[in-house]
Amino acid sequence: METQCKMIDTKELRIGNIVLIRGKMESVYNVQENSVNLSYECGDHMGGCGSDSYDEAKDIEPVPITPELLIEFGFIKKPHIWRDMSVSEDNYWFGRYNIGFEEDYIFLGREQDRNAQWLANIQYAHQLQNIYFNLSGKELEINQ
Repeated sequence: METQCKMIDTKELRIGNIVLIRGKMESVYNVQENSVNLSYECGDHMGGCGSDSYDEAKDIEPVPITPELLIEFGFIKKPHIWRDMSVSEDNYWFGRYNIGFEEDYIFLGREQDRNAQWLANIQYAHQLQNIYFNLSGKELEINQ
């Protein structure tokens, strides 16, 4: 599945979401209607630490969900055996929540009685972070 980069609508962002700026992942720490402030770790951004403000949100792109990113979030890859005894190999689990990669989409589900309850089709890290927060009340962050 090929994911095409696109501009993010700032209304989709929350503090703590990860986004891409100039190809590098950064964390959102302030969101306004037409601008976003991003924070970065010391030594990560031109040798310094602190934050930058981007008045044009068109410079900010979503981070596509990949198996590697899910591992960084703390998901664990493990197969899932469905009620019909079929097996899905490319499943990533975080507690009761799982991400599955299908041919043309990525789904988020929640385990319920050995079956996954479909919750949403997603493509980007900020969507996953927002849905996870809405369901659990907890932040989904990259493990340091």
